[in-house]
Parts: sequence; structure tokens; C-alpha cells
Amino acid sequence: MRLRLKPAVRVRLSEKSLIRYSAICLTTRILELSMIDMMGVPLLYFPKYLRKWTVLQSVPLTRVSIPNVERVDVLYIEDDSKGGTWLRQLLEGLLLQRCSIGSLHLDTDLCAEAARPTAFPEGLERLVIYNDSAEVLQDTGTADGTAILAVPDSVKDLQLDAKLVPARVPSALLHLKIMCGESSEQLQYVADIEGLQTLTLDECTRTAPMVYPSNLRSLTIEESCDDSDPSLADIGSLPAGLKTLRIVSLWIHHLLGELPVALEALDLRESRMFNQPLGKLPEGLKTLHLGPAFTQELGRLPPSLIELTVPMQYPHALAVPAGTRVTLCKGT
Repeated sequence: MRLRLKPAVRVRLSEKSLIRYSAICLTTRILELSMIDMMGVPLLYFPKYLRKWTVLQSVPLTRVSIPNVERVDVLYIEDDSKGGTWLRQLLEGLLLQRCSIGSLHLDTDLCAEAARPTAFPEGLERLVIYNDSAEVLQDTGTADGTAILAVPDSVKDLQLDAKLVPARVPSALLHLKIMCGESSEQLQYVADIEGLQTLTLDECTRTAPMVYPSNLRSLTIEESCDDSDPSLADIGSLPAGLKTLRIVSLWIHHLLGELPVALEALDLRESRMFNQPLGKLPEGLKTLHLGPAFTQELGRLPPSLIELTVPMQYPHALAVPAGTRVTLCKGT
């Protein structure tokens, strides 16, 4: 006997499509569900498992309907309601019914106290937060020493809009990405995250040299070419144990200083104006990617080198180690 599985579908649920929702649930397996201004509507049928659940709410709510869902791989919540506690109610309700969330993305006005989350699902490991406000929320904590926005300690991968400066970060945090910072004051807390392994600064204006955690293993700096207020060229002193450094920026013309002895990958191919001496290359360097403006002499290449990218018109002779794959990039 052959079993016929229901086809898996993506469903977009709004007031107009609500009339067809029950029939869809009875005939298909919903894996991805988008709900537009529907969090106040009780739904008789709701999937126990969703690969992706998107909630867009622009209408203010005083009471939210909590669906009986057990597992969501990725939950996106965008709150444009400009008030109300529906987002807080939803997260607290999911926590109470022990719903498992793999990755949670929040986009809300964190400066509006009513919209600020006070609880997160248990076991959450990846959290992305955008502060949809013109103001910076400098979380200095509360009178009892707890944070205003308490990110759970289970989170290992955290992405933050720089308009949220947290009072504390999760103790288990390994990966941090900070987006759209306007000054180094919004980035100072990074230096105190002892267990941090990877750091990405995405469109963050660095107004002073950075101080990095001593245990950092990977650093990525990404800055757009149309930034009207460019960052300081000096990226700061790099940790000795850093293994990967990737820079995408038109603004970095400063010497990188002494490269960490542990460095294995240096990627500057998208820093299209960078042309500064690199000094002695680390003996364990495996990949070296340089941009089209680079003309400095590299000197001895380490025998560990596996990949090398240099400009097509690179003006110096190279003694390339046997087995190294060389790529020539075009000019600017």
C-alpha cells in the first residue's frame, strides 16, 4: 500500500485569504507560513512544525492569539504596530508552551517599553535584533542588576543593530555581528566578551581604534563604498590568536601592523584601494587574497600557503610555494 504524502507549501495568510486557510490546512502540509496582521485571530488549525514562520503586524493589538506550535526553525517577527504588548505576549506564550525556536529575528522599536521583549523561548541559540527606532537604546540595566533586554544565556550567535547597546551579553556567546554603528562608543562592550570567537562589524563607523577580545579567532569588517562619514583607517591592535581577517572597505589605508602569528587567512580582495606593506607574513598563513590596487612587495611567502590572489599587473617577482593556487584579479 502506497502512502500519498500531502504536498509541502508556502502559505501567505491575511484577512483576505483567511476564508481559504482551513481548506489548505486539511489538504496540504504547510512548511512556511507568513501572517500579515493576523496575530489577533484564533486559528483552529496550525502546523505543529514550521520551517519558517513570518509574522508582520502593523495593527496595534491588546491581546494576541498564541498558536499551538511545537517547533519553528526560523521565526521572523516585524512589529510596525507602534505600540501595544502583542510581541511580548507572543514570546511569553511560546515560552510557556515550550515551543522550540532555532533562529529568532526581531524587528521592533526597542525604545518603546511596551514593545520590548521580556522573555525568549528556551534553548534559543541564534538571535537577530533590529532596533526600529531613531534613538539608541543604551541598556544600563535595572535597579536589581538585570538587563532591560535580557538575552538568554543559551544564545551562541547574536546579531544586533548598533542602536541597541546591551547591558550584558550571553555567557555562552561565540559569534557576534553588529550592524550600522555610528561611533566606537556603541562598540566598546565588545572588548569584554571573553569567550567570543567571531566578530563581524557591518557598516559600523569606527571613530576610535577598536579593542578586541583576547580569544577572538575571526574578524570581519565590512564598510560600504558610499559611506559619507568614513571610519578611522586604524582598525586597532589584532589579537595574537586571530586566525581569520577579512576586510571589505574603501576606507582602510592604514598599515595593519604586525599580523598575528596564528593568522591562517587574510582576505583583502574587496578592499579595492588597500595598498600598504603587510610586513612579515605568518608562517602558518594558508590563504592570502589581495585587491587590485595592491603593489607592495610581499617578500618570502610561507610554505603553508594554499591560495594566493594578486593583481594581474603585480609588479614584483613571486617565489610561489609548490602547490599554491594563484589567482590574478583585474585592476580597479
